[in-house]
Amino acid sequence: MHLRLHRDRTGAKNPLDITHASRFVSPAAAFSFIVKWDGESVVPLLEAIQKVRAEGGQVMQEYLRRAVSDLSRRIPMPSDIPSYVASPILAADRNGKILLGREGDEQIVEISSLRQDIQKLPSLTAK
Repeated sequence: MHLRLHRDRTGAKNPLDITHASRFVSPAAAFSFIVKWDGESVVPLLEAIQKVRAEGGQVMQEYLRRAVSDLSRRIPMPSDIPSYVASPILAADRNGKILLGREGDEQIVEISSLRQDIQKLPSLTAK
């Protein structure tokens, strides 16, 4: 299993791009990582989500949806980042990165880049 290559909004390759074999030996191990995720890095979190999605059964897929939707409640998001900006914000890590997107189309972006994009949207910053 390989992580998808992501590009930032300018089209340049994201420095978070990684292509390597999955660190998770099974969908169950990947799911366990998701529900125990401590907020350290969204990179292995995305890898775990992709592993469960690719190899987990139908029941595990439903549990995955619930676990992913619960991430932002377990690990608090930065207060200045809304929960939805063109895509749902799924998780923020301690390294300044955010996992966002819809099911099967998740991507990792820098929080600073997202903050800049949010500031350009008057409806989100107007008081």
